[in-house]
Amino acid sequence: MSTQLLFYKEPTVLEKDKHADLTFKREGSYSFASAMNSAPLAGVEFTQACHDHPILFVKNEKSGFIPVVLLSLKKDSHDLGDDWGGKYVPAFIRRYPFGVTPEGAIVFDKEAPHFSGGGDAIFDENKEPTETLKQIVGFLRSVDTGYAETEEFCRALAEKEILQPLNRALKFGEQQVNLTDLYRVDEAKLYELDEKELHTWFKNKWIAWCHSHLHSLAELNGVAKRHMDALEVEAPKAE
Repeated sequence: MSTQLLFYKEPTVLEKDKHADLTFKREGSYSFASAMNSAPLAGVEFTQACHDHPILFVKNEKSGFIPVVLLSLKKDSHDLGDDWGGKYVPAFIRRYPFGVTPEGAIVFDKEAPHFSGGGDAIFDENKEPTETLKQIVGFLRSVDTGYAETEEFCRALAEKEILQPLNRALKFGEQQVNLTDLYRVDEAKLYELDEKELHTWFKNKWIAWCHSHLHSLAELNGVAKRHMDALEVEAPKAE
């Protein structure tokens, strides 16, 4: 999950000799993520994200599970705009235009507008990391740590067979959107854990993460409302 570089047009390993003069300008737009209808999420983000987005689980290519926030009922876009309207933005998106390779090297998207001029220096006159770069690297490392912890959480959910298919359909007049290939926590199975297991899950904050996930399911209504509002806006254009 941490190594996916979905938005990066020209990911480049950051090197002090080659990029000594690089400057970084923070942007308030997330337009680069406009084609996403979901985004990976770390467990540590659940308590914030659950107030704005439904948190669900999907199977990955390794037949394991990863948590995602469902942003839209559309296949290749969302209706949150470029600034997300104050909704929680997952770290998976906020880390752009930087990232980390599986080997631990820092990369940046050379084509990102953040590097078009102005902003803060990445390296000082001695080609050493500036405070700006140190903060960026610290954030990237914390994101990767969060993903590693989340993978452990998902393995535990799978081992205990606590996840079940969502099986939900949302209707809009004559239209219906079936939410398939999505999973949720089975609360009854969660509390079949024995006392020792529950202690471990509490200690690891996994119980809190499960509760945040379950709380977030109410936000499916918010996704549905955005979808209906978008349909109403698009309807006059189609006439």
